[in-house]
Amino acid sequence: MAVLLKEKTVMKMENGEARCINAEEHLRGKVVALYFSAHWCPPCRNFTPVLKDFYEEVGQDSFEVVFVSFDHSANDLKEYMLEAHGDWCFIPFGNPAIKELSQMYGVQGIPMLVIIKASGDAVTKNARSDHFKQQYRNLTMALRLTILATIFTLTISMVLMQRRDHKHRESCATQNATALSGTHLMKVEGNGTKPVDAETYLHGKIVGLYFSASWCYICHQTTAILKDFYEEIDNDRFEIVFVSRDKSAKDLAEYMEYAHGSWSFIPYGDDAIDELTDEYDVMRLPTLIIIKPSGEVITRNGTELVKKTIPTKLISHWETVCSRTKSRK
Repeated sequence: MAVLLKEKTVMKMENGEARCINAEEHLRGKVVALYFSAHWCPPCRNFTPVLKDFYEEVGQDSFEVVFVSFDHSANDLKEYMLEAHGDWCFIPFGNPAIKELSQMYGVQGIPMLVIIKASGDAVTKNARSDHFKQQYRNLTMALRLTILATIFTLTISMVLMQRRDHKHRESCATQNATALSGTHLMKVEGNGTKPVDAETYLHGKIVGLYFSASWCYICHQTTAILKDFYEEIDNDRFEIVFVSRDKSAKDLAEYMEYAHGSWSFIPYGDDAIDELTDEYDVMRLPTLIIIKPSGEVITRNGTELVKKTIPTKLISHWETVCSRTKSRK
């Protein structure tokens, strides 16, 4: 049983109602997965059924999921548990443990599945992506073997599979930038916004597709850092296109006004939002995908890069990558 959960309030659903359980007794001797998720998060709703299938296949004797909710209310949490989740336990809405665990494991986007040892040390923080889609069956077998053997380390096969999957997504997740030419694009100007011709405005620029939302408090820190990054560079070389996952046009407008840079964005409700989310296989928020003028992906890890790299050097590096591509043609 994970030591850090010993004193935490943990609950399970029983006949549609939540009841407290003894965490120490319930989790003793089990591999524990902390599942950071929320019902309002579309990528979370895609992954939760996958985790539920895995949970039902593996069984509860040696493995348990603890849902760490980022929902907006106790009612939202309850409805999400009843409509989509497995028969696992959860930390109640508003409990301080939610913030404590999020900070302890450096959660910067959801969904996130953290597999932990009995000591509380993380075995892997990206189990969600390891299990998703075509890798699911193979990784189920690998993880089951790990559980049955009570070995709290990633197997070599899982590591290699993770690397192959990463390379596959890097090479396959591309979207021709000219597709944005037909997209309704708006640009912040002064105290308002104006429509811009996407094809003309983005021509020749490196583009950062920023998937974020005002309700995602994890996104706010990244947005502030990205705003500083954006203000330090020449906008003739680089542009952000905000792909909003907000719940309303009002939420999007307020988020743009108080937190964002003067970059462009796709209006609320535009079909391009779902299309880009699907095309680029966006599984978590925030996500910043950097693409070449051709539309080819430079990196899917933009959120981390802008946090630790000098803006001008990073833009120059991305331009060098583009130049190398041109020289090979």
